[in-house]
Amino acid sequence: MLPESGADFPTWRLHRSGSHLDFNIYGYEPSLAAGVIFLVAFSLITLFQIGRMFRSRVWWMVVLVLGGFLETLGWVGRTWAAINLYNLNAFMTQQVCLILAPCFYSATVYALLGLIIRSVGRRYSLLPANAYLWIFCIADIVSIAVQGAGGGISAGALADDKSSRTGANIMLAGIVLQLFFMLVFAGLAIDVWMRLRRDRSYRSIAHAQEGNLTPLGWGIGVATVMIIIRGGYRTGELTEGWGGYLLTHEPYFCVLDSALMVICQGVFCFVWPRRGHSTSTDHSSSALAPEPSRGSSWADKEAAKSGETMIAAAPSQEKLATV
Repeated sequence: MLPESGADFPTWRLHRSGSHLDFNIYGYEPSLAAGVIFLVAFSLITLFQIGRMFRSRVWWMVVLVLGGFLETLGWVGRTWAAINLYNLNAFMTQQVCLILAPCFYSATVYALLGLIIRSVGRRYSLLPANAYLWIFCIADIVSIAVQGAGGGISAGALADDKSSRTGANIMLAGIVLQLFFMLVFAGLAIDVWMRLRRDRSYRSIAHAQEGNLTPLGWGIGVATVMIIIRGGYRTGELTEGWGGYLLTHEPYFCVLDSALMVICQGVFCFVWPRRGHSTSTDHSSSALAPEPSRGSSWADKEAAKSGETMIAAAPSQEKLATV
């Protein structure tokens, strides 16, 4: 039986033989129906995106696919737990996979924002394009390491019938750190969007360029909001403690974690970078421009027209910039 809300997790006694637990570690019986629904949802989305990755040959989107694979594997563990409630391996599978998966979604939106910045020009961003991927991915790795350390301390405390409060607090610190950096990223992304909307040269040729930029921007926005809400839920969950209300009521987990991650990954079934998009620092091509276009980005060409910079462009490109 679970302790009261907010009580310390290891007030239970943990007796296990191999991979078998002698108590209900969830505080409820996981829903088999929910397990099947989310397992099917993540499987179908991931398979669809694998197919799209091969058709488009945008290989770096494998990062998104890996996130989907981890969510699918996590829900295999969750469904397994619904059938075998006391199986420790099922619990560990879902815990590890469902904690790691959103980091791959985060890395995807970091890379996509960098891609947009390379397309429209550095002047629309406070940071260089590559900085988003490096800074925020490193922050995610650090936060995951902190969460993993906290989880390890908690697990060791459970095995020895000791308090897991220290481990839980360390895990909470890792989640708060991850949420903080995602909020910083969101602020920077909003800044890019506002600069673009204020720029007349951007608006004057938006009809020629937004065919791919705007959908990707919306995809980044939706995914980022989903990740932030999930981070807030996870923060509240651990703040309450292992026996807290959020942790011991499955509907909150299904709605504020898994359903949000379905939306986060699923939005990229509708928006996808084109073949030839790169996450390198090459500024010689516009990542979001129509495929026949080559040379400098449209933002730089518009800047050249206003006297801000001088960039040579092919005649066909000049026509595109003045449409």
